Amino acid sequence: MISVVDSDGRLRFWPLWWHLSKAWHGPALLDKLPGPGISRIRLKKIPEGGAHIDVPNKTIGAWQTADTMGFFEALPDLWSGWRTERWDDRYENHVAACGSAMRVPELDLVGGVDLAESWIAKRVFESYEDSPAGQIATLAGMLAPLAPGMEVGSEALADFAVRPTAAEWARFQQACALLRQSWAPSA
Repeated sequence: MISVVDSDGRLRFWPLWWHLSKAWHGPALLDKLPGPGISRIRLKKIPEGGAHIDVPNKTIGAWQTADTMGFFEALPDLWSGWRTERWDDRYENHVAACGSAMRVPELDLVGGVDLAESWIAKRVFESYEDSPAGQIATLAGMLAPLAPGMEVGSEALADFAVRPTAAEWARFQQACALLRQSWAPSA
């Protein structure tokens, strides 16, 4: 999500595909934004990242859920002469900078705990067939007729998964239950 306060003080939005921050373009981004943008926006989900550019104050605030490319360290050089604010993953700063013109759904913390616990359980207790080693074994079996004599080393097929003990898993589940309880809406 890109928001811009232009030189006339008008706030506009561009809900762009994020993957890599558009703020990598530096101030040239302002000339690359498609069309006039929109003046108000209601999002159905919280974006993965964003930047709020205040042209009159020469300020940019940027956030994203994962900084795998070193974006935050590069931001001051990319926006040389501008005041840069690193918002890390705090989308709330972006929402606050835009006031009522940008609406995002309320964060569902209980749903997030449910999703995380389910995903972690599936990943930790996956079957051998679903594991990376199991996938290698399946692929090797499929390729065997095409590559006679091909061998896959035993280390590639070993199930090296480290699984929690029953007590460790129970503690994790208890922690999730406590989070749900503390965030559940009161009656």
